Amino acid sequence: MMDNDYRIVKLPIDTILYHGTIFNFDPDEIRTPCWFSTKESEAINHICYKHYGHPNGKLITYKVIEEIELIDISDNGDVRMYINAYGNHSLAKNIKLNKLKNIFSHLPEQSSAGRDSLSTDNKELDGYINYPEQSEVMMVNINKLKYCTNRHVDLNHRVIFKRVHINRREWKMESIGTGKRDNRRGLCGYCTVM
Repeated sequence: MMDNDYRIVKLPIDTILYHGTIFNFDPDEIRTPCWFSTKESEAINHICYKHYGHPNGKLITYKVIEEIELIDISDNGDVRMYINAYGNHSLAKNIKLNKLKNIFSHLPEQSSAGRDSLSTDNKELDGYINYPEQSEVMMVNINKLKYCTNRHVDLNHRVIFKRVHINRREWKMESIGTGKRDNRRGLCGYCTVM
């Protein structure tokens, strides 16, 4: 579905979302905005990338219990530029506050079906999705999720960002094996964006 220039993706009921963390909290009370993945391996890679070698790795699964509507940022250059300038949490905050026009306030006014007339400003959205490269889902509303499981995961493999399609500049995390922790940086020596 397209809302002007912005694609809305709907995650159906029974979709499983994965949240990787090292923190202890009640999974039913996860705070937003928060990051999930539609792929278990990407959620584990995410926490390995951020917290390689940490002893408290966890993978928490949630099930979608009501259809979720997300802005697809995969091919939207304006949204990606906004994230580069202000960060993912700023984008999520504007989605949560139903203030999408804040993201595009730097663009010139357009009188036709342009970016100044986002129909999504009148629609409550649940976050955004960056797919397919990392299957990243940033949720601002967790009322449509039900906690399922919480299990320990070993954060014992090194992860790098790798360019998947050079022309489209897509990135994904990739495991490159186990290794020793580099305590000088708090990450292994390979956990750098290439």
